[in-house]
Amino acid sequence: MYTSGLYGYSLTLPAGWQVVPASTRWDGISDPPGHDEPTVDQMSGPESAVAWAFSTPPITRDLRAHASERIAADAKAHPCPKTPATTDKITIDGQPGLLMSRDCGILVLTALTIRHGTGFLFYLQDSAIHSASYPPDEAILTAMLASVHLP
Repeated sequence: MYTSGLYGYSLTLPAGWQVVPASTRWDGISDPPGHDEPTVDQMSGPESAVAWAFSTPPITRDLRAHASERIAADAKAHPCPKTPATTDKITIDGQPGLLMSRDCGILVLTALTIRHGTGFLFYLQDSAIHSASYPPDEAILTAMLASVHLP
């Protein structure tokens, strides 16, 4: 089990995955953090998939508005579509959440939820997959999300 020192969530990683903890908290203003930013907990596996997670400063938006804002910010900073290929309702540690998939030239999965006014975001990307769907990666992220405990 990994517990984020900066963001307070915990989760279980697949066997063989390593973590580089975030060294600074995201300010909520700068470009959306990518997988290799010091503002995210970086998680990498033995294959081509990488994941990262972080939280937002306090927000007042609802889940759909928060998701729309994050997708727009990602599309502005990266070659990602402005509309996800899929958006599914999920639950993360008992909180309503959304899981979105996109083909950004590579597979990008984004899961998010809000707890006590803080947004929590979990991403998984796979540079070897050039579509918006890949069941093995979706299973990895789903298993990670099922283990999440939010502060």
